[in-house]
Amino acid sequence: MSNYRQTLQRVAERTRLDPDAFVHLERRRHLRHRNRRIVSAVVALAVAAGGTWGALALVNVGRQTRPSNAPRLRTATANGVTVTFPSDWTLVEFGKGVRDEGSHGGPFFPFRYLQLGNYQLGLNSLLLCPSADSMPSNGVLLYIGSWPGTRPAKPSPWPVPPEQGPVESGACGRGHYVDWSVGSVGFQAMLAFGPEASRADREALLAAFRSLDFTWLEAQSGISFVIPSSWDAEARRTTAELFGTHKEVLASVTTGGRRFTFSVMPDALDLFKGEGPTLVLENGDIGPLQPPGPGESMIATRYSNAGRLHIVAGSVTKDVASVDVVTGGRTYPATLVDFPPAFPGAYRGYFFNLDNVKVDGGQIVARDAQGHVVQRLPLF
Repeated sequence: MSNYRQTLQRVAERTRLDPDAFVHLERRRHLRHRNRRIVSAVVALAVAAGGTWGALALVNVGRQTRPSNAPRLRTATANGVTVTFPSDWTLVEFGKGVRDEGSHGGPFFPFRYLQLGNYQLGLNSLLLCPSADSMPSNGVLLYIGSWPGTRPAKPSPWPVPPEQGPVESGACGRGHYVDWSVGSVGFQAMLAFGPEASRADREALLAAFRSLDFTWLEAQSGISFVIPSSWDAEARRTTAELFGTHKEVLASVTTGGRRFTFSVMPDALDLFKGEGPTLVLENGDIGPLQPPGPGESMIATRYSNAGRLHIVAGSVTKDVASVDVVTGGRTYPATLVDFPPAFPGAYRGYFFNLDNVKVDGGQIVARDAQGHVVQRLPLF
């Protein structure tokens, strides 16, 4: 175990991000199984490496659409691309690659960025783009990938309109294709509308396309993770799979000048020994929001920038109904992050965005459905 930690520390010292940008202020109070500790160390390194990582997931779930009849919207980021869409739609972030130590090449931009639909997309690569023929007749779909063209040709700079040209075949099957560029990075989108798709869903998909924002592209998508040459074959394989597979995005928040994204990772590697799907917290990457350990109802991790606390994130058991931060004589409720229906989990995530909160000591308080306090943790 010490060899893993020493290797991670050496590689972290060579990464391009400021190692003091976000300081992990609290370690888990209880030691976990060896696999859990190894994965935590690997992912902790990714904070400095600036990569994103996904999950092994070859799961085929129901393909029923979710009609866009609710006015609520949410905004989330996948591979550095931010999009606003109906809250009951599904957003998938595609996995990205890793590089071996000593290999050459600049920033890595993935071939595929995201896929958005009004139905449960699942995380089975065989049912995602470029094999998107599983869309139901009343479905709508937005896929964003790398521009397949070659220089000297170059697409128009963003923003571009979602022009409704003829349906044609391309990188994601048949649909309406649109090309554009952001700086030196080229993009291509495919918009598809099932023959029975409602007018509301069609308009919502066009609005989602127009909402695309690339503020976090370089921070979350432009740096690939480097696997040290000293790692053994098993560590290299696990790391490549964690980074290279897909996940479902649940929520995003900007705090302390950084973008945090919460997603779900089906635990196909059995890293957490039968505890089921795992929530993931990304910030270029941070790692899994592990479930509370034996005897715990809540765990918390604090992230600071320049000595100021900006976000507290963690997990609670399912019997916890609410989590609050109490500081400076005021109470601030947490945002709870639940597993999606397709990947039911055994716990819940939560976070506090403290950007506009004057923090003066305090506690994190977890309560059950009857309002009884089940656990308290210090805010610092």
